[in-house]
Amino acid sequence: MAASNASTAPRCHALLTESLTKLTWWLSTILRIRRRGRSRNSSILFLLTLAALAARLHRIDVDSRVVWDETHFGRFATRYINGEFYLDVHPPLGKLLLTLVYRALGYSGGFEFASGDTYPSSVPFVAARCVQACLGALLAPVSVLILQTLHLPAAWAWIAGVSVALDNALIGISRIVVLDSMLLLANALSVYAFLCFKQAQKQRLQRALVLGAALGLLCSIKLVGLLTLAVFDVFLIGDMIVYTGTAKGCLQELACLLSINGTPLLVYILGFLAQFGTFRNYTPEADHMGSEYVTRLNNSALSLQYPTIRSGSFVVLRSAEYPFEYLSAYAASNSSEYVLATRRRLAVEDYWRVQPPSSSGFSNKKSIGYGNDISLFVPKSSVSVSVLRHGLVGLENKSRNEKASADTAIYSRELAETGASEWRIIPGRKHGNTHGFIPVVSKFRLQSIKHGCELAIDYRRLLYDEHLIDNPVSVPRQHLFKCAERGRGTLWNIEHHLSAVAETPINLSQYVRVSHFRDFSSYNRLMHELNGMLVSDPDQISAVESHPLGWPFLADPMPMVQWQPEDASAKKYMLIGNPAL
Repeated sequence: MAASNASTAPRCHALLTESLTKLTWWLSTILRIRRRGRSRNSSILFLLTLAALAARLHRIDVDSRVVWDETHFGRFATRYINGEFYLDVHPPLGKLLLTLVYRALGYSGGFEFASGDTYPSSVPFVAARCVQACLGALLAPVSVLILQTLHLPAAWAWIAGVSVALDNALIGISRIVVLDSMLLLANALSVYAFLCFKQAQKQRLQRALVLGAALGLLCSIKLVGLLTLAVFDVFLIGDMIVYTGTAKGCLQELACLLSINGTPLLVYILGFLAQFGTFRNYTPEADHMGSEYVTRLNNSALSLQYPTIRSGSFVVLRSAEYPFEYLSAYAASNSSEYVLATRRRLAVEDYWRVQPPSSSGFSNKKSIGYGNDISLFVPKSSVSVSVLRHGLVGLENKSRNEKASADTAIYSRELAETGASEWRIIPGRKHGNTHGFIPVVSKFRLQSIKHGCELAIDYRRLLYDEHLIDNPVSVPRQHLFKCAERGRGTLWNIEHHLSAVAETPINLSQYVRVSHFRDFSSYNRLMHELNGMLVSDPDQISAVESHPLGWPFLADPMPMVQWQPEDASAKKYMLIGNPAL
């Protein structure tokens, strides 16, 4: 019986191979594309593209309403055209290209793109959808070229091309103005460019640059393109490991590898520079980017301010480093004391009254600058706040390692002492202007006069984690403070101040230092936070927020919210658990 099965297996394999060969020949005969030259291949590709385009353009103007995610990308286009800042989880290049299409077709802004609303005559939605349909139709011939480059049977390539051309899901997604058609086409072009690079014997560096440009377009549309880049890198690094050519050839391959990875980064950065060039006008979302960035925008309340900080003024202290948190105070439950904590969204209570220490000799309303000693008073109260007196939650003896440095141990022991409410303004980095100590521009640290340490945000400890507040579904993201060694305290700036002395305001935007690297870094870190929470407010800690590293394993539930986050009744949560559990 075993011998019979052993003899039957090769016979079945041969029969299957013969059947597939006959099927391939039959399909090739019907399509008449059995290696009859490039001209016939190009003609069939052209006809396939026309068929795919016809399937996508058929009655594309029937639904004149805002469909699905057209509400998001239409609003993005409107904001770009109006020059308004906004935050989103995706890189900007794809949205900029959609905006360019709308702009080229005559759209000048003004429509809200509310989901389900009827498009007005001022929005060329049909033409914009046709552009997306063309991009979707090009996916079919590129799929054929990919399989032909892999030297698969011709019939297989054309079956794949027809399937892509007539697939319902691909047709549907190509008939609306979203990023998906552009993303799929960029991914297909990247695969085709990679195959061409792998098979090329000459001009490999030029082909590597073309591949890098395609990958740059892909990753700059959506970050999911990084998966394609990672797969390519695995193959390329493997080729480098087993490379047996000359040293010159090895250097050339290394240059190709660097080009394939460096060009996408360059394209990605250029997309952000173009986006920042369009952002001219202030919106509340811009507050997440820090005081200096907000000051540079039009219609910002921070641009025109009194230049002199005086004793008795009310000031807003904000960190000059990401995530640009405000100095705030939290009233501890069942206690009359205040705990220093950060806040990421400005509130009226964050205006601190600055007074000279009781031991100082300078009078009220005198200007304050570097090297001066001050006392900070909790807003709307007369309680003088010091992290050393009221911040015991931020630094406790039991949380310190026994092998900690002597200075740290001294600071920890002295936390139990009272007093120490006086601070010295220590200069931070130079601001490069001749107007002295002014809002937004001047950077400084706060040093405790009594203990010599500096006020620093402890990003490892949250007010929420210390059980100082209740445990609702969503709580503010507030950090506690610690006492740091000299030179390691948080860098602050005065974002805004209210003075009783009337002066001539100055335009602070002309003194603000422009840093494209800081803007690029801050926006990308905000994108990471928004992706991690899948909500539209990075200021909140959600009980159902997840983290990117846990997404492949579905370790945490993933919340989904409506477009209007301020409407609490509109929230909905899609709780997806780990199937293994």
